[in-house]
Amino acid sequence: MAPTRIQPDPEVESGRASSNMMWVQESVRLSINAGLDKISPSPSVLLMTKKFFSFAMFCLYMGVAMSVVDTVFDIAMVVQYREKKKIGFASATLATIVATASLQIMLLVLNYRKRPKIEMVREIFYVIFLVKPGVDVYRVVSGQKQVARTSMTPHYEMLILRASELGVECIPSAIIQAFAFMDGERSFVLLSSFAMSILTTAFISASLSIDKDVNKLCRTLSPTIYGLVPLKSKQRTLSVCFLIFLTAIIQLLTKVFAFALCYAVSRRILLIYLLVDFSLMFMFKILQGDFYVHTPIYGNPINRIFTSIVSRIVSKLVLDFTLSIVNRHPYEMGGPYYLFTLVSTPFVGVLSGYLYLSHESATASEELFTSEQVYGCFGCFAFLQICVFGCFMSLIDEKYRTTFLGKWKTSREFCVQEFRSDESSERTKINIFRRHVAMWKEIKEEVRAWMNEHLENLLDRNPTWFDKSVRSQILDSFVPPSLLPKLRDTN
Repeated sequence: MAPTRIQPDPEVESGRASSNMMWVQESVRLSINAGLDKISPSPSVLLMTKKFFSFAMFCLYMGVAMSVVDTVFDIAMVVQYREKKKIGFASATLATIVATASLQIMLLVLNYRKRPKIEMVREIFYVIFLVKPGVDVYRVVSGQKQVARTSMTPHYEMLILRASELGVECIPSAIIQAFAFMDGERSFVLLSSFAMSILTTAFISASLSIDKDVNKLCRTLSPTIYGLVPLKSKQRTLSVCFLIFLTAIIQLLTKVFAFALCYAVSRRILLIYLLVDFSLMFMFKILQGDFYVHTPIYGNPINRIFTSIVSRIVSKLVLDFTLSIVNRHPYEMGGPYYLFTLVSTPFVGVLSGYLYLSHESATASEELFTSEQVYGCFGCFAFLQICVFGCFMSLIDEKYRTTFLGKWKTSREFCVQEFRSDESSERTKINIFRRHVAMWKEIKEEVRAWMNEHLENLLDRNPTWFDKSVRSQILDSFVPPSLLPKLRDTN
């Protein structure tokens, strides 16, 4: 069998670039590791690069600040609800804060379970004292590598923890404040908390989506998915980022308004909708063979099941309420489900409006909105979403549009295709060990054969990306016994 043709690794080749490109490389390392390998080093592009870095870092740090302010507003609402004897709303708001901290702690325990206990305790303290988002951003900005014997890179850890914050605190908090408004609560603090939750959710969702897309490693390893945010035109870049932000706001307002109307009709109807919606999502993922997440969590199967359930729920919540572009990836919700969410949202809004207006029992909340206001509001949201998303699709590269419009590909198929592709670099092929082996069990022998053929050469060349964090992900059973000591040598 002819040996697999390996393309030169982008990071290795970049060492031969000009001094101008070396400036770009250093900026990438010190900033957010954005994917700028293929940018021409002309003065105009370098100027734009500096501005884009400043913009990206502003988004990251602003997201951290808004997250802290949003939590402070939530605490203020808990106090106000208790003063007004609305214990249900107070308990629900407090539960979102506690649940977010608890979920993040559990995820960190899973990630650091093989590390010294002191490191795990340190990360837990970061969560409790609300400084974890800032710590994560610092680690990403300073270019810190993945710690050995952990299952997540600093960048992926930041993404998953911020996504959990969106799904468990920011989005539920906005819904709770909307429910309180429908229940007759009127105060400046409530409206401020609601507005802050909406803006925080949209801003964090948009900034995480942009950060993931421009990430250098993501663009190197998955160029078919990441790279839709253009970097060669300042105006075009800012336009795409702004449209992602607007899409999140419109989607969030549509969903929250629909939930509030259902709540005003009957809590049972809202509960039934949620149960049916999530049951269909899990059924879809199970039938598709994509229930388990790709993270390589081995050992007790309960850990993987728990992580998969939590990850799917959070990903769905974030997608349903923000249309985050990250969730179109086959490793997340996928293109088909992204398309379904985009198309079904206006219908969910109209249906909730119909139930609200046709509800027979007259209550004070039912007099808040007329039929013209309800249908006009949902119609306006739908029209704006079509215009905004249409403009967004026109600005991105054509090859990325199919990833939004339901290109059918499971995470298993995507993982196998990445490894088998002739265009994949050595780093992309090694990256398969960052996916659970069950995802690529059908090509285990191909992977083993590739390792037998290329690992010794990799160890001799020792490229900069082939560090101990990457080596620690490689399973011993795929390493020739004679090379195992050299692979595990950390000196």
